[in-house]
Amino acid sequence: MALITPRLPIPHDKLLDLLLDVVCVIDIDGRFLSVSAASERVFGFRPEEMIGRTAFEMMHPEDRDASLALVQHINAGSPWTWS
Repeated sequence: MALITPRLPIPHDKLLDLLLDVVCVIDIDGRFLSVSAASERVFGFRPEEMIGRTAFEMMHPEDRDASLALVQHINAGSPWTWS
């Protein structure tokens, strides 16, 4: 008779690190609070390099104004549609 050992649940932060997509949690100011491991493959930054920084610090300067307008729009509770 084979013994079955119970599997411990995977902690949520480790579960997110198994995904191929980047999953981020940011605060209202756009500062990264949590970033999954895929960030290194997708953005070229390890999660620990991103934590505490804003997305605006890491994007091309020409994209900042449009991105800031989008964030303000979302934070105001307005729906966003791509045109």
